[in-house]
Amino acid sequence: MKIACIVAVPAVVLLALTGCDQPTAPALEAPRILQGQITDRTFLPANGATLTAELCNHGPYCNDKLRLIFDVVLNQDMPVALTATFYADSQRCAVAGSNGGPVRANTEAIFTIDFMLFDPDGYFLCPLPQRTTKMVVELWQTQPNQTSRTFPHAGAQPLLTREFTHGYTFVPE
Repeated sequence: MKIACIVAVPAVVLLALTGCDQPTAPALEAPRILQGQITDRTFLPANGATLTAELCNHGPYCNDKLRLIFDVVLNQDMPVALTATFYADSQRCAVAGSNGGPVRANTEAIFTIDFMLFDPDGYFLCPLPQRTTKMVVELWQTQPNQTSRTFPHAGAQPLLTREFTHGYTFVPE
């Protein structure tokens, strides 16, 4: 009988020490994985057209005859902007950017790219004339309320990327 009492006491102490009535920490929610889609709506001028690198009023060579319209759908609310980079094989030849704007979760947002730069860093990205063969469109997160044309900073990673077999011939002015 004495043995049973010795065994029973540690079991009661053990139950008291485990804190059965103690509050538990809330379960951590897994971060949502960004999912989305970039869809082409309008490409003007048409694939294969010639665009001229013109001296812009603020210095670099540009073209404002371009009009690319894309639909963007994301599974999260987020301020974003699009860029389009034009390549001749693997050589980058021109960059273009949209104005920034909000995307609401699961709602289509429309972005327009209507301006491209041939020498964003003060030198031409590729020798002109040049026929490009692909366009890479990337979606970037921006600052809330940022509406100016956006080009990502060095080291930034795009949220989404889509490649199009769409090209232009770029010629100097």
